[in-house]
Amino acid sequence: MNFIYDTASEVMEDINNVKTMSDEEFFKTYAWDPEERGVFLGMLESDLVKMKAREEVTGQKWMHVVDEWNEEYNQERNFF
Repeated sequence: MNFIYDTASEVMEDINNVKTMSDEEFFKTYAWDPEERGVFLGMLESDLVKMKAREEVTGQKWMHVVDEWNEEYNQERNFF
């Protein structure tokens, strides 16, 4: 796709919009032939899967960083 998304929810919003908009709106918004809407939706759904995977990995990395920081902090303060 040629769109840049920051979150999976943005992709989901576009998917919902594409499913509900008229053929004319679809063409004006995305410059795609309305008969190709299914192909377009497939591309968006593929982007959604990638975005969800990326968000999950990013979330796991941040949790690891926070866990490491908490452990170091607790050791420095002799909490545990």
